[in-house]
Amino acid sequence: MIVVADAGPLRYLVVIGAVEVLDPLYGRVLVPQTVAGELQDAKTPAAVRAWIAKPPAWCEIRPDPSPDPCVSRCRRVRGHHARTLC
Repeated sequence: MIVVADAGPLRYLVVIGAVEVLDPLYGRVLVPQTVAGELQDAKTPAAVRAWIAKPPAWCEIRPDPSPDPCVSRCRRVRGHHARTLC
């Protein structure tokens, strides 16, 4: 199974030292470029920045998907969520 990750779950799994659980659960995790950028922010914990700088083989950073016209019309979807949803 392949899963597309948001920053929050990855951040906290790295912080608590449990991010490796994703590999046996999913085998492959896709991280949109916008999410990877969020994990590299200066305000993000150093452990998270180090992890995303050299992600494991099962974690693949991908370009953000093309915007979905239906999602971009939704006023409640903001920021990176509007860019990464498809």
